[in-house]
Amino acid sequence: MYIEKFKKRLTDVLFYPKLCKYEDVIENVPQYLELLNRRSINGIDGLVIYIHVPFCNRFCFYCSYFKEPLSHYDYYARKKYFEAICKELRMYKNFEHFKTKKVKAIQFGGGTPSLVEPDFLRMVIQEIKENFNCAECELITMEGNPASLLKDEKLDAFYDIGVQRLSIGVQTFNKELRKKLLIESTVEQIYEVTEKINKIGYRDYSMDLMYNLPGEKVQQVVDDIQEMDKLGPKFIDIYSLNIFPNTKFKEVIDKGNYFKEKPSEEKNILMTASVINTFKELKYNQVMSFTYSKEETKAPPHVDYFFNGGSVLGLGPSSRSYLDGVNFRNVPDVKKYMSMIDKGEYPIDCGMLVSKEEQDRKKMVFFPLYLVQDKSELEDIQIYRSTIDRLKELGYISEDDKYLHITEEGKKWTGNIATCFFSQKEKAKHNISFLKSMKENENPYNQDAMGVSMEKRRKWKNDWDCL
Repeated sequence: MYIEKFKKRLTDVLFYPKLCKYEDVIENVPQYLELLNRRSINGIDGLVIYIHVPFCNRFCFYCSYFKEPLSHYDYYARKKYFEAICKELRMYKNFEHFKTKKVKAIQFGGGTPSLVEPDFLRMVIQEIKENFNCAECELITMEGNPASLLKDEKLDAFYDIGVQRLSIGVQTFNKELRKKLLIESTVEQIYEVTEKINKIGYRDYSMDLMYNLPGEKVQQVVDDIQEMDKLGPKFIDIYSLNIFPNTKFKEVIDKGNYFKEKPSEEKNILMTASVINTFKELKYNQVMSFTYSKEETKAPPHVDYFFNGGSVLGLGPSSRSYLDGVNFRNVPDVKKYMSMIDKGEYPIDCGMLVSKEEQDRKKMVFFPLYLVQDKSELEDIQIYRSTIDRLKELGYISEDDKYLHITEEGKKWTGNIATCFFSQKEKAKHNISFLKSMKENENPYNQDAMGVSMEKRRKWKNDWDCL
């Protein structure tokens, strides 16, 4: 494939190879999981355990992660959910794969984990410690929003159960945009929660920003970065807005009534350049394509293990597991998940066995995230030689004796660079996955109904069936 100069910016690639419930069907799940009893291939002994907490008070417009309203689950239903998480955890402990693994980090994501009772998280942490080797666990981290963290002295309670790091969703300081995007927390709560986090003594915290929001100006993005810099988080993650087809969010944007100005490709490119330059002026290190830090030069350990070949065991609905080439995703449905766990069934929706070649290629696909790639870590760099040379010609990457580097120009196009290293099989799967999600009127992110109205699902399904 001949690579042209990039014109449309693609989002960063965070999952490779892609899991598709239409292409990666598992006929016999217990037999498939027997692959976890084989000898480890990559020799990396680190393990990250991710727990999905799918409860939210409010559904932010832009979010495509699997979630359900907290109001649908009372205290006893939430307790039952976390008991199911613990049972799922125990279902994996006896596989040979985990007997040599050392838990390096525990991550609670969502959803909004900070909404739930700290005792439920304590229950899960204790279960992990009883069933896995946690002697070298470096980090327990949790996502949250300021509004929920400020309630019921939760910041103190989460700290007391062992949470060391928090990831706070901010997105923007613009009050009008926050209101339109249905973000629950107020700007005042962002400042308040930051003050309390520092006072309590958490090891560190990160904050998220988003840009190319509807109606947003370039200067507003710069203002957001400068304002967040004043708060002093150890890491700042910043992402360009993703608008998934088939979602209510896209429908609202396309109508042009609610948001007067749509996100644009032109502004996306301008804002990306502005983001890079602003962080540089503020003396930040760009530790990954989307992560900046004044203090650190490397990504947090749980992030590094995820992208750098370590094992990740995902628990809960919609969570993904990456276990030395045994990659699978759980069902994106709480009731179905809990029913399967109750029956002693693994709640897996789809899965695959990744070839050694694709595992090696994954290093090149994720190379733009890290901005550098040690050539000695690749089995055979000549497989990628023509792509590397063409990207060098275009000025997106550079090369020396030991490393490949993303150039300053290339930092604007990390998602595009990543896709250049996809295998032909993986390119085809991405296309098939997208088209089938469109036909079923699903959100392509998890191939589920997140953000998609049931009325539209029925209408589009009928339209496609008539073609």
